[in-house]
Order: sequence, then C-alpha cells, then structure tokens
Amino acid sequence: MGQGATKEEYTERLKKITTTDVTAADVGFWRDIFLADVTLEDLFTALNAEDVRNMRLHYPQNLAMLLYNSLDQLQFFVNEGHDAEKTMDFKAAGNSLKLLTRIMPVLYEDIAVDPHRPPSSTIGVDFVTHFFWENKKMIDADPDAEYTSIGGQPLTTTSSDGTKSTKPLGQVLMEAILAAGCSRHGCTSPQGVKGAPANGEYEGVDAEKLWYGGLGPVAPHQLASSAAMDANRLLVVRCLLACCSGPLFQPTYLTADPFIDCLTHKVPLGKTFAFSLLNAIIPYEPKGSLPYTSYMTNGRETLMTFSVQLLLILLDNGTLCRELQDAKDDNGKELGRDVTKTGLQTPARGVSLIARASENVFWKVLASIDKKVDMACMYDGLVKLLSNPFEAKKTWLPNSQKALSNTQEILALLWKALDCNVAFRRYIGREADVGRLVVPLCWTMYQAKERRENVAPLQIALYITFLLSGERCFCVALNNKITAPHYLPLPAFQGSYVDLLIVLFQQLAMSGVEWLRPFTDGFLTVVANVSPYTKSLGTVAAAKLVKLFEVVSSPRFLAAAPENHVCAGLLVQAFNNILQYQYEGNTPLVYTILRNKERFYELEANVQGTGPHPIPAEHTGNMSLTTVLTLIRVLYPEMEELYEKNNSTEEDAMLQYLSQTTMVGLLPLPHPILIRGFEATSYIYSYIEHWVWGLVYNAHSFPQVFSGHHVRLFPVYRRNGNALEQINNTGPGVAYDQPQQAAGDAQSSPRPAPPAVEERLPEPEVPEVPLADRIAAAELDVVAMQEELDGVEKLIKKRQASIVETMAKIEAEAREGKK
Repeated sequence: MGQGATKEEYTERLKKITTTDVTAADVGFWRDIFLADVTLEDLFTALNAEDVRNMRLHYPQNLAMLLYNSLDQLQFFVNEGHDAEKTMDFKAAGNSLKLLTRIMPVLYEDIAVDPHRPPSSTIGVDFVTHFFWENKKMIDADPDAEYTSIGGQPLTTTSSDGTKSTKPLGQVLMEAILAAGCSRHGCTSPQGVKGAPANGEYEGVDAEKLWYGGLGPVAPHQLASSAAMDANRLLVVRCLLACCSGPLFQPTYLTADPFIDCLTHKVPLGKTFAFSLLNAIIPYEPKGSLPYTSYMTNGRETLMTFSVQLLLILLDNGTLCRELQDAKDDNGKELGRDVTKTGLQTPARGVSLIARASENVFWKVLASIDKKVDMACMYDGLVKLLSNPFEAKKTWLPNSQKALSNTQEILALLWKALDCNVAFRRYIGREADVGRLVVPLCWTMYQAKERRENVAPLQIALYITFLLSGERCFCVALNNKITAPHYLPLPAFQGSYVDLLIVLFQQLAMSGVEWLRPFTDGFLTVVANVSPYTKSLGTVAAAKLVKLFEVVSSPRFLAAAPENHVCAGLLVQAFNNILQYQYEGNTPLVYTILRNKERFYELEANVQGTGPHPIPAEHTGNMSLTTVLTLIRVLYPEMEELYEKNNSTEEDAMLQYLSQTTMVGLLPLPHPILIRGFEATSYIYSYIEHWVWGLVYNAHSFPQVFSGHHVRLFPVYRRNGNALEQINNTGPGVAYDQPQQAAGDAQSSPRPAPPAVEERLPEPEVPEVPLADRIAAAELDVVAMQEELDGVEKLIKKRQASIVETMAKIEAEAREGKK
C-alpha cells in the first residue's frame, strides 16, 4: 500500500485520526492516506462507523481535515484534468470518493452524546451544516474559523458590481464529484465523441463526457468503455448516493436535502450526467452474447443498479413539493409555506422549493425525451430489463442466464418516465408493442400472490397499468392477440391482452390472500377503463369476469366494507360499455351474462330497495343496470326458444345464434364513455420514495454503508429466528393523502402504509465456482439430459412395438372368431 505501507499500517493511520489530534502540517501523513492501494471493503474495515462517530463528537477538527483533504484531492484532480496533455492517476480521487462514501452517511445520524464521555463542545453534533454549508474548520478553540480556499482557488468571489458571494463546501463537493465522474482521466473515453451539439433538444449535453451511448446525442455502442472505467464510475455513483442519503435519517421525506437540491439545480454538468445515468441503465444487455456469459458482468450490473437508484432519488427531488403547493392542513394553513410542518425551505433562505421543483434538471431531461428514436430506445431497454427475471427461468440450458436483482428499481424508473413524460405514454400506445410491457407488468403483479414482500412492486405495476389505461391508444392496442407465451401460471385461454388482464385480475381478487384485498377496486378500474375499446373477449375471460361480478355484487361482500359498492359499480359500468360499444365481437360475454341473469336481477332488486339486502341510496349512483337488463329481457326468451326448437343446449349453437343478432335500436341510448384518469398524489410519491430508499438501504449492505439503528425514514426489522424485531425508531412521520382518481365517482380503498424494510445480513461466504467448471458442469447436464431423452425414445419404441404386436393378436383372434 502506497510506498510500502501495509494494510496494518494504513489502518493505524486511520485509527490515529480517531484517537488523537493530528495537525494539518503533517503532509506525509495525509498523503499516504490518499495514495494507498486500498479497496472499499478494506477502508470500511479500517474505519468503522463507530470510529467516525467518535471523530464527529471528540475530534471534529480531525474529521474536518480528513474531509477537506478529500475534497482538495478531488478539486486538484478536476483542475489538473482540464489539461489534455496531462495524464492523471485516478487513485487519489478514488480514495477520496471511498472515504466520503464511508463517512457521509454517519454524519447524518442523530447520535446521542454519551454522558460518561461528554465532548469538549457540541460543534460536531451538527457537523454537516457547520462544515459543508458554513465552511467551518470545526476547531473547538476557534469555532468561527472558516476555510477560505479549496484546490488553490478562493471560495469567496466578487462580481462586477462589487457583490461578494461565498460558495459552500457542500456545493464544491457536488461539483467536484460530477466533474471527476465526467473526467477523461478515469471515467470517460479519451477518444470520446467530438462535437457535442450546442443547441436543440440536447443543448447543455457534452457528448465527450458521456459514459455510454444510447439516449441523447450519441448512439449505442459508439463510446468505448472498459472494466476500469466502470469501476471508477461505480465509485462516483456510490459516493453520490452516500452524500445524498440524508433523507434516510429524517422521519419524513418532506425535509429539504441541500445536497440533492444542489445536485439537481446548481451543478453545471447535471444534464450530461443525467444522460450518463440513463445510458448506464437502459442499453444494458442482461443476457450476454452466449449462454452463461451473463454471469461475467465485471461490475457492470452493479453500476447499473446503483445508477438507477441514484437517478430515482434525484428525480424525486421536488415531486412532493409540487404536490403540496396547494395543500392545506386541518386549520386551512398552506403546508407549502409552513416550514415547521414540512421542513420546506423558507423565502428567507432563497427561492422556495415549490417554485424550483420544476427546475430539477434530471426531471426535465426525462420529461423532454420526445424523439421517436430515443423513446423507442427507452421503451425497448426498460421492457427488456423488466422481462429478464421470468425469461431467465425459461432457458433450455439450466441456469444459463442470470436473473437481474434490480427489476424493482427498473419498475420505479418506468413509473417516473410515464409520470413526467406525456409523449412517452402516447408513444407506447401508438407505436410500441404493448404486449411486451403488459406481460412483465402482469408477472410482477402475480408475484405478490406468493409473497407479501412483493406488494410494493404490485402497487407500482398497478399504478402504471392504471395510468396507461387512461390512454385511448393503449386500450385499443390491448386488443392485439397474444402470440408469444406469457409463462404465467393462469388457466389456459386464448385471446388478447385484455383477456390476460381480466384472467389475472380475477385470480388475484379471488385468491383469498389478505394483502391483495385493498387492490380489488384498482384492478376493476383498469377493466372499466379498457372496456369501451374491448373488441372481443374470449370465453374464459368472459366467464372469469362474470364470476368476479357474482362475488363483488353478493350481499356479503357489499356489507363487508362501505367502499365495496365501488367494485360492483365498476363491473356494471364495464358490462354497459362493452354491450353499448362492442356488442358484435363479444358474444361469449353476452352468452355468459344470459346464463347468469339471476345475479343481475338480484342486484337490481337490492339497488331498488326491494330485495332482501337493500343497498343504501348513496351507494347506487354507479350501478345503472338498465342496459344489461334490457339485453336479458330481449335475448333470453329468444335463447330459450332456440333451446326448445333444437332440443339442444350446445354452447356453440348459442354463440352462433348470438353472433347473428343485433341490439341496435333495442338498448338504451349509448352513454358517454367515462375514463378514470390516474392522478398521482403526495401519498403515491411518498410511498414510492420510501420504497426506493428501502431498496437503496438493502443494496448497500455489503459493506454496510447505512446503520439500520439510526434510519428514521421507515422501520427496519432484523430477523431473530422466525420473528422480526424492529431495530430503529422511525419517529412520528407524516400522514399523507390517499390516492385519488381524476374522474368518476369511485374512491380508492385504503392502501398499505409505506413499506418497512427487513435488513439483509451477510450470508456465509461460498467459494465461487470458476466459470470453466460451471461450463463443464453444464455440458455434463446436457449429456445427461441427452442420455435421458435417448432412454425415453427407446422406451417409446418398445411400447410402440408392444402395441403393434397386441393389435396384431387381436385382429388374428377376430378373424378366427368370424370363421
């Protein structure tokens, strides 16, 4: 390690900072820390979280010097890297990033002072504010002493009109990390693409500093990359995640985070970095070029995972503030201006976060993608990544394709893209193959039936389906026939993607699984939105839909909860839409309705108040059964007559007869089509953001970047045998509104609370099997499978010969019998 220093000597240097005062004049001491050959895991071992906490309280000056030197190394790397003639080593900058990744999350913790060992001053308690945003040197004897320069450049500048402004170290840090991440000396190709466009839709994007091609001004595979570059980029992304992890240690996500705000609004390379993150995610190919090559990722998959997590966190900045702009509390006070309730920035500190929410550069980049080639790249990439888990299970060679572990983050990114980009939503319905998206969404929702931990992905997938069902083009495209296998363990059926959704929703709603019950009205709202455009339902889907109606219209279900009448009303509206607008192609549904006419008559009697279980008048507004009952009164006598005339109850004959009938002029006048648009609220944004932070927390378990005992954003549980024990105090938190629907009279059922997180503990180390051995084992499996197939083939031939011999004997005996 650096000039012959061993790992033990490096650990001793770091331990010295945590136990004794070290002067800034000891240049060699600090130089060795940044020139050592040390991995991130080694650093976490040498400098644990308790060491950082001890420095923060008892040696804040040492901690400030360590952070200042780290920032100084980054700034030096960035400043010298502008010279194209120089060759810079990324080692010192990389070690600075590693130290920041280790230290920053600990600084956000709300630590308690040990009464048996009180610090000499409380300056280290609020370390982040004093050091990063007030530039304090954290000296007990001189608490007002400030840093005046960094990297040889002054922090205070004077404008042309004589106004002085001081740049905080926190902003310098964000700019330096992004500049290091866009440097040609470690993170980008020295032979980058020249001539970045100066205006147009890519204005502000420096093509020479992009990591990968794909979206934006550079085509896929046009930029060279390497494993060393990916390792350096991973350090940059890890460090930014650590610096932006402040919300994890707050009881509510409404509190403004200055690092995230700085990164999304003030750094000059924000737009370029946004495209780098997107292109680290979307063009990624999880399959590999050959079987088993997907396991040779060289850290590329890890970079993709952390990139999507960072992008989601940055996209979240401002969404809740935008939602709360017009929100008021119980006393009528505007929450957006009440800093005591929400922690939002006050006008005294500058422009409010609400006014700046729409200026989030990452949000603007994602919302501005409107070129067909870019939207096609984004759709194909996201669908490919979402489809990977179930495609990996259906390979011919056993375990020949690695399944991605980050599809939940990809699902959240898809939601963000659809939420902010209207052009992308319309592109999916008009230009894209919607079946490629519907199948992974259905797969995601089905997984929640097996495990409660998958409820959050189900909810996001349902949000996406709900949002898209408000687009007419998408609903029409759902009528495309299913041609590829969907791999879902559902009853066999033939038909379109509408059939797939109905069969899936019926199975989930009637599964009896407790945690799926709150989603029934969401399933049925999607069905109601799609129904006016459903050209032809298959027999199975029609039977499932009517069966579901029997359940939700039963007196027991309606009486179970006040909001359950919504489900029956949604299905009645779906039937009305199909009968009024798509009668000719839906004879299987018409036939199923006629066969179950008693349930419709029973519901009508209860709606009118004449049945045995009358429904309150305030719950009957969306249960107009006139269209369905008219259909029954007209067609059922004709169907009975056909039964008697042909003395047959064959279903095919009935369907043939119904396909030749028409209800034009017999049904009531068509009603206006009512589509329930999806409108995200503060609850939805909060739910997704809590969930994403939970994914971030668990993804950084090895090494453990965040201490679960100090997380306050959500409950953290640790498994103790078969029981789960909460290990942190989450605080009071904030109550958010429930999701609302933009149109219609349906109300959403109560949703689960923002998700808790079960802590992932390190698993026992298992020696990695070399790739050559895995390939050899796979070849042996193939040989064994071929031998098994040969044995089956021989057995079949033997059985065939036996059958032929038996048939010959039977024929011979038959001839003898005739004689």
